[in-house]
This record gives sequence, structure tokens and C-alpha cells, in this order.
Amino acid sequence: MTEDNFNEGFNDSDCVNVRTKRTRTGGPRSKTGCITCRLRRVKCDETKPLCMRCLRARRECEGYPSIFASAKPWEVVKLFSTGAMIKPSANPRIASNKHAIHSFHFFEKESTKKLAEVWGRELWLKAIPRAAMYSPAMWHAAIAVGSAHEAHWQKNLGAGVHQSKIEWTFGQYNRAIRALTHPDENGNPPSLDIMISASIMFMAFEMLRHEHGKAVSHVKSGISMFQEYRRQIRAGNSGEQEKALIPMSSLEQSLRQVEIQMCELTLDHFPAYPLPVMSLFDPETMPLTAAHRPATFCNFVSLEEARTELGYYWHSLMDKLHTEFTPRFRAIAEYSESLSRECDVYKHDVTVWLDKFKKLVEGYYSQLVPLSSCQRGDIARLETYALLILQTVETIWCTDESVWDKHLNRFDRILELCRIAASSDQFGDPQCDMKKTDAYCGFQLGNGIVAATFHTIWKARAARIRQKAIQLLRAYPRREAMWDAPMVVTIGEQIDEIERGSENLYDAALRDAPADDIPIWKRVRSIGIKFGATSRVAELTYSIPKSPVGDTLVEVRRRICWNMD
Repeated sequence: MTEDNFNEGFNDSDCVNVRTKRTRTGGPRSKTGCITCRLRRVKCDETKPLCMRCLRARRECEGYPSIFASAKPWEVVKLFSTGAMIKPSANPRIASNKHAIHSFHFFEKESTKKLAEVWGRELWLKAIPRAAMYSPAMWHAAIAVGSAHEAHWQKNLGAGVHQSKIEWTFGQYNRAIRALTHPDENGNPPSLDIMISASIMFMAFEMLRHEHGKAVSHVKSGISMFQEYRRQIRAGNSGEQEKALIPMSSLEQSLRQVEIQMCELTLDHFPAYPLPVMSLFDPETMPLTAAHRPATFCNFVSLEEARTELGYYWHSLMDKLHTEFTPRFRAIAEYSESLSRECDVYKHDVTVWLDKFKKLVEGYYSQLVPLSSCQRGDIARLETYALLILQTVETIWCTDESVWDKHLNRFDRILELCRIAASSDQFGDPQCDMKKTDAYCGFQLGNGIVAATFHTIWKARAARIRQKAIQLLRAYPRREAMWDAPMVVTIGEQIDEIERGSENLYDAALRDAPADDIPIWKRVRSIGIKFGATSRVAELTYSIPKSPVGDTLVEVRRRICWNMD
């Protein structure tokens, strides 16, 4: 799969730049004040970093314009056929028409919630929106993601999306990319924190459009840039860190999350994508904050504490699955015994975590105030991934696929938890404009339900459970970073067709066909997936035993395509 560069698919004709002089209407306005005072058309006291006028009025001071301040003529941009104009201003929020302002507000209010993974709330809810006030690339990227996310929402509510809006959204995406490929007015290239943040946002944009290949390329670009940042730090150059608008440690957590998803598509022990195995998990360069386990709690007093501890177990296990727990190391006796002990430690730690988590949840339910739908969803997701960790460490040494037949009750529980999590997102929270939207499809950067449901579809051979899992993803066609529910449904159907043969899954579920209906030698052992770099197509490779005897595997190849919609 070839790498996409930032300019792929964009021509100069996509965006026509016209120059005009700056104009100003209305009464006097502060020329050097904070963004909030300028928007309110009041005099700012210009206290740095936040003005006292805003603080005394209990308003959020949005700081001061940075690289947008310029004596150069201001840009007026015509985007495709919409005729939409961006008015001149010293700040991108002021500099945009009502469509851009609306899309940015949607990004701030809705998209950032979905993009705020468990370690990235501060990043996505605060740092990214604030950086958009200073960076043209981040501003236009935020507008593009917000507009695409809203269109995704509207489409799933049955509302059409006008072609002009699609073109306008691409115009914003185009401008974000152009801003990254050109120096600012002082001749400085964009900083690495902005470029890495933009790569993650571009990934989100492409995933909303079902462009998985391009999304993968953006993630790989972000990883490459982060590796460059690490090289600079090791060489003693801390310039990028000092001038960063966005904390690099938070960006690393987001990249880790997405890279793990790229490598865990099969939840197996082999990366499914053609990229360096766990390239952010180089033990020699891993920051201490990421390498060391966080403090554990005797008892949890909040979901955040439970999430932080479980997050460490999940991420460190995914790291080991792609580094130490590989067949090459397991085949060495001296390593095998050590790795087996490590699995026992994981099992013990997560079992203790579940006990503490159960007490926390019981405490929540004993309160007079009922849990919100978001809290119920968080509880369900956390238990889901705890069960997945246990399932992984309990089966990691087994090469016999029949071992999964002993986990059917746990698969049932995982599906019920995924249903609770998905339905809680469906109705949103009381502050969300998208609450009670029955057709709403979730989108987020972090792990949700799709990975866990896919693992169930693949490994739970009982027809009833497999059918139930596929129906769940059909009911909630979510996008969770590299995980796409409609694509997973298609892969699940292909797995069942390969394993079950001529019998339809629906008919098998009606007769409650047991897992052992599928012989061991017909079961899919591994799955590889490769996305087209520029097209909506993926090539799947399923490995199955060649015959009932022997360990020789053969490959069954399938291709899946999807439309623009």
C-alpha cells in the first residue's frame, strides 16, 4: 500500500484565492485585544494571557490572535460552486462566514466529545479547539471535521446532504492541507504539534467518508512525524516542545490509541497493516510516563480512576501482543515461562480490578440520583475491555481454535455490554443536541464496541451468538477510528461463509447451531486486511487449515468494496 502525501487528490482548481482590502463596519473595536472582547465589540484591557475584563464577567477568555495578525492584504476565498466567502479578519473565528462558524461550533460541541478518547479529554475538549484560534490549518481542519460529522449525523437521520455542502467541506479540508504545506507569514513551517494534530483530524475526516486507505496514510504520517519529534528530543533539541501549542504527551496517547487499533484489527498476535510493528512502542525510546504503570487504587472513587488503571492494562497488553508475546518469543523456552507468568499477573490484576469496579458500580446504583446514559455507557465499555483482557491472556498460548467454544457465556456478556454502550450513545446526554436521534451513528477516536463485537463474530462459532453480534453492528453502524461497523459486518459474513459452507447463518441461528457444528479444520485462524490507498476497496486474506490433518494453512482471498454513501 503506497503512502498518501498531504496534497494527494487536490488540485489548484479546488480552491481559488482572491485578494481584497480589509474592511470594517460598525463602531470602534479593539485592534489588539483578546478574541472574546473583539467578538463582543468591547474594549479589552489586554491583560496577558487572559484579560481581566472577561474573567471579572465570568466569561471564557479565548486569548489573543497569533499568526493571523498581519499587515498583508486579507484573503477572500471562493469555495467550489457554493459562492461562500470568508470575510477578512485577524482571527479565524471572526474570519469565517456563518457556515464555517456553525461547523466549528458543531466541532466544539459534538465532534470533540466523540474524539475525546479516555486519555485525551483535555486534548480534544480544550487544547485542540484553542489551537484552532491560532493555526489556520487547525481552524480549517476543525471546520472540515465538524461539517463532515454533522453531514454523517444528518444522513443517518434520513436527511439528505446537499452537494454544495459536500464541496464546501472539501474546500475547508483543502485549505487545511495547503496551510500545512506552506510556511506562515514569517517564513516558518508549521510546528510538529500542529502537523501531528492535523494528521489525526484528517484521519477522522477520512473515516467519516469511508476512506480507510487514506485514513491509514494520515495515521502513518502522524506516526512518522512523532518519530521525528523523538529524534529531535534525543538529539537535545527541545525547540518543538517549547513552542508547542498542543501537549505532545497528549498527542502521543492519541497516536498510540489509533496505532494499536491499526495493529489489533484481528485482536490476534500479528499486525494486520503493512507498517512497522508498534512503531511508537520502542522500549528504548518510550517515555517514562508511558512505560511505567500508574498508581493503583485500593478502591475506586470515580470512573476516571477505574478507566486510567484499566487503560494501562489494555495498552500494555496490546504492546506485548505485538512485541514479546509473538510466536517467535513464545517458542524460546526461557522466554515462554516468563511470558506465562506475565499473563498470570495480568489475569490477577484485572480480576482485582473487576472486584473494585463492581463495588464502585454498586455504589453508583445505591445513590438516589440515577446514572446518566453516558455513565451507563462508560460502565459497560470498561467492563467489556476488562473481559477482553481476561479472554486474551487465558487463550494466548492455545493454538487449538476449539478453546473459544468454552467462552460462549463471556461472549454473550460482552454483546450485552456492547448493546448497553451503543444504546447509551444513541440517546446521547441531556446537553447534546443529538439526543433521542434513533438513527444516530456514533463516531469516536477511542475504543468503543466495534472491536469487541468483531472479536465475538470471529471467535464465537455458535450461530446464535454470531448472528446476534452481526445484528448489533447493523443496528449501530458506528465508526470508531480504524474500526468501521459496516465493514466488520461484511467481514463477519465472509468468515461465516468460509467456515460454515453452504448453510445460511440465519438458518443456522434458527436451529441454534452449536459452535462445534464448525469443524476445527474449517475455522479461520488469522485475517489480514489491506486497504486501497486511493479507493474504497479492501483485500482480505483468511488463513484456514488445508485439511483435517496437519498444520499447513491455505489462504482464502476476498475483496470488499463500498460506495460513497
